Amino acid sequence: HPNSRNVIPGEVTFSIVLRNASDALCESMDADIRAVAATLSAESGLPISITPVSAYPAQAFHDDCIDAVARAAEKLGYSHMRVVSGAGHDAVYMARLAPAGMIFIPCKDGISHNEIESALPEHITAGCNVLLHAMLERAGIAGAWRAHEGPATAGRLGAWHEGSRLALRLRCAARAAWAASRKRSRSVAGSARRHRPAPAAAIAAATDAAGSPPNTGGPTPARPGEPMPVVTHRLFPRRLALAGLLGLTGLFGMTLAGPLAAQSLATVKPEEVGLSSQRLSRIGDWLRAEVAAKKIPGAVVMVVRGGKLAYQETVGQRDPASPEAMKANDIFRIYSMTKPIVSVAAMMLVEEGQLMLEAPVARYIPAFANVKVGVEKTDAQGQKSLDLVAPRRPMTVQDLLRHTSGLTYGFFGEGLVKKAYVDANIASSGNIGNAEFADRIAQMPLAFQPGSTWDYSNSTDVLGRVIEVASGESLHQHLKRRLLDPLGMADTSFYVPEPARQARLAEPLADDRSFGVNAAMNDPRLVMKMESGGGGLVSTAPDYARFLLMLRNGGQLDGKRYLSPATLAYMTSDHLNPAVTRTALYLPGPGYGFGLGFAVRTSGGEAAYPAAVGEYYWGGAGGTYMWVDPAQDLFVVFMMQSPKQRVPYRSVLRNLVNAAITEVKLPATR
Repeated sequence: HPNSRNVIPGEVTFSIVLRNASDALCESMDADIRAVAATLSAESGLPISITPVSAYPAQAFHDDCIDAVARAAEKLGYSHMRVVSGAGHDAVYMARLAPAGMIFIPCKDGISHNEIESALPEHITAGCNVLLHAMLERAGIAGAWRAHEGPATAGRLGAWHEGSRLALRLRCAARAAWAASRKRSRSVAGSARRHRPAPAAAIAAATDAAGSPPNTGGPTPARPGEPMPVVTHRLFPRRLALAGLLGLTGLFGMTLAGPLAAQSLATVKPEEVGLSSQRLSRIGDWLRAEVAAKKIPGAVVMVVRGGKLAYQETVGQRDPASPEAMKANDIFRIYSMTKPIVSVAAMMLVEEGQLMLEAPVARYIPAFANVKVGVEKTDAQGQKSLDLVAPRRPMTVQDLLRHTSGLTYGFFGEGLVKKAYVDANIASSGNIGNAEFADRIAQMPLAFQPGSTWDYSNSTDVLGRVIEVASGESLHQHLKRRLLDPLGMADTSFYVPEPARQARLAEPLADDRSFGVNAAMNDPRLVMKMESGGGGLVSTAPDYARFLLMLRNGGQLDGKRYLSPATLAYMTSDHLNPAVTRTALYLPGPGYGFGLGFAVRTSGGEAAYPAAVGEYYWGGAGGTYMWVDPAQDLFVVFMMQSPKQRVPYRSVLRNLVNAAITEVKLPATR
């Protein structure tokens, strides 16, 4: 601008973008910038203000995808390296939906992010071939293809077209093979329908069944018994930089859809799994009546038996302020239904020897070494005071899992310790992370001696911090890597910063947002440092069904084991011996004990609804609920956002589902 160099402006506005693979480093840089700005303002007298615009955590691509790309590059003889990209890529958003990553190839003359950016055909071909081989490996059918060694003979452009058409055929084959493995395609060869890598003949049949376009050039489809050809070239003098598996999608629209597809449960008619369609329909009728009466905005319910989806209903609206109808994949605050997920993650570390149930919590969080127990005393005038005494034994990791730690929540019950929790209001006292939260709560008095009393508490929040220390990762990073990504739970996270996902966020009625003292519905659109292991996750009904399906299968899903059957049986056993006192507000209720993260049915009677001994459940303060009944081979996921109705609806839903069971025990063949 003319005279810009010799005119003193009245105000200067500019942006600073901080990008780094380490969120902690970005936060540190942010703090440094603010400190420097404050110093300059104080020294110069000029007002300086900093307004945050947006904050998005770094997106780590999936290790399995990265490793698959590396193996493909090595197999094809290309040099490669891992890189961190600071640019904005579509794959970042894909990675929030499924295990993902990117493949980078060199730009011509090293020029990128410029209007003259381009790439050599042989580099594009090499990238395509790496993607193909990585995809084949991920699909489990790599052995059914043969690599054609040597340079291309049809010219560079021809080689590119050849690889492109082959990629499209592979996509059709992989999709149909997946459908066959789920027994949804009856036209594919029988060998492709079994849960194992399909042979070449089965893949060719699957390609035809998927309706692939006629062959007009390039590699010909394999004859029965022959492997499918793959074009490869050793024309890659530079390095192939890689950060994952999903890449070059703009060139031929090919993405790894397996984890997304894996979210779909096999669907059956209710009668096929011993349920009554007519009686299940009562659930939808009841919920629609509740919506019409303006008691709830909407809800999603899934009933799964024999590992198959027998009933699914969506009613009402996602948000009472919007006309949008509720959809099955809408996102809910699940609050305490976070606890079972975090508890499973902790037990996975126990199985690996990284965490010990009998270990004092202070081993992982030193601040708990000095914790005291608050004992109420009443003087002659009737005035109550709190004496602090040493615990009779240390608080253990097992105590955290079963809520016998002595910790408490401030919004349940009465007493001086609980009042101290309310007054401290630690969770809302600033943007603090898990480490600071744990250190602060360690300064609070315990409400009970460790191991003596079941009291609902912040125990699982502290457990989340223990997991961070034991694993060396943030809680979200650990859950995402070990559970959420492998299970295909793409919409389960602590926060929802993405506009596309925010549009699917379910909301409560305006007068139904509170569920206790200092406790109200949060806004997951606002990304905070705290990742609450006790109540911070959002999820969808299909996502949570994937988690429960893994539990139903004895700790495994889609060929991957997460827990041993013995560990799962241990978690879902009652861990409260007769000497453990139950507080007046014993949330599991009559007929239930408590395991490691779940309420566990201990009696066929007592409770207000029928269930077999060994059934386990938990719910969330916002209205979500789930239960798993191994004896009936049944589980249910219920999602709504209504703190007022969360408890009354549970018995109604239980009774409606139980009334629809026509066969108490499924035959082993189902």
